[in-house]
Amino acid sequence: MERGTNSKENVLVVVAIDFGTTYSGWAYSFRKEYKENHTNIKTKGGWKNFDGQATEKTPTVALFTPEDKFHSFGYEAENKYAELVDEEQSTGWKYFKRFKMALLSDDTKQFGHQQRKLVTGKISRHQKLKDVNGKKLPSLTVVSECLNFLKNDFLKALKEKVNFVEMKDIHWVITVPAIWSDEAKAFMRLAANQAGIDDTLLSLAYEPEAWQYTVGYNYTEEN
Repeated sequence: MERGTNSKENVLVVVAIDFGTTYSGWAYSFRKEYKENHTNIKTKGGWKNFDGQATEKTPTVALFTPEDKFHSFGYEAENKYAELVDEEQSTGWKYFKRFKMALLSDDTKQFGHQQRKLVTGKISRHQKLKDVNGKKLPSLTVVSECLNFLKNDFLKALKEKVNFVEMKDIHWVITVPAIWSDEAKAFMRLAANQAGIDDTLLSLAYEPEAWQYTVGYNYTEEN
């Protein structure tokens, strides 16, 4: 687990983004409230699925337009793409799902007790991911747009509660698989930077550590 730097010690809020293989979401806590009550950690809990039911997380799926512009993420992306397919208007659109582990090169995946690693040479702006139909976009573009969406979704929710928190007041924590190599984690950090998250206010946490408690874990580590 990465320890914080001085720039993270005086933040007002810590938010954990769980960018998962199947589902994604975020949780956060105000520093002062957490110190008073260690269970005071909030999640969105309001992602609406196609039935209108609220869920704690949303599917890790992303939709891009025929012009390669980010369109939507999660349930919204699922619903829009289903609509495009039904209306036979999906030509050119790019729909990515279960793509996170695709960042692991097929020829480096090892099972059993051997650790899977991401090939260093493929962690670049030139690496591409295939969507469900085989169409490609740069991996960095896909991942950074997803993180940017989750970042903005959190900021919007936070703004509805308080108006005194700025980006410099937020410590961002993003979950990564424990099996990922240093090179893979460097890729995720680069994607977060491209999504507008300051590297000095960013930490990475392993997924086996319950992501809902990452907020509290960081306070414990850093204070």
